[in-house]
Amino acid sequence: APLRIDPQVTIPARFGEQLAFIGYSFPEDRQTCDAELCRLLTYWQVDAPAASPLSFFLHAVDEAGKIIAQDDGLDAPARYWQAGDVLVQVHTLHLNHAEPAAVRLGIYDPQTGQRLLLANGADHILFAFP
Repeated sequence: APLRIDPQVTIPARFGEQLAFIGYSFPEDRQTCDAELCRLLTYWQVDAPAASPLSFFLHAVDEAGKIIAQDDGLDAPARYWQAGDVLVQVHTLHLNHAEPAAVRLGIYDPQTGQRLLLANGADHILFAFP
């Protein structure tokens, strides 16, 4: 069966000229995360091929904004992207009994560390942890 692109939460946001964030979901069998492990699916639309390597960062943060868990990576290398492609990235957070308040999500070039920006100049989106 074809993959359904049906995020639980939609947050339209465009990172640079390359990538549009569609939204996110927690896998259907994990509406809540246990004390150790949490998976999050993010959905993306490619607007233009990327000129350099890219990677996602996902930071679970506490009330003060301190990172308590993170996942960096990209399972679909940017060099293969074509305009119109849809990406689904699985992020895994090892929480170690921490209680995240929010999630920061963004994109960066792992060679330079430079982050792609949103239209408002921010380098990430922030949403509440479920």
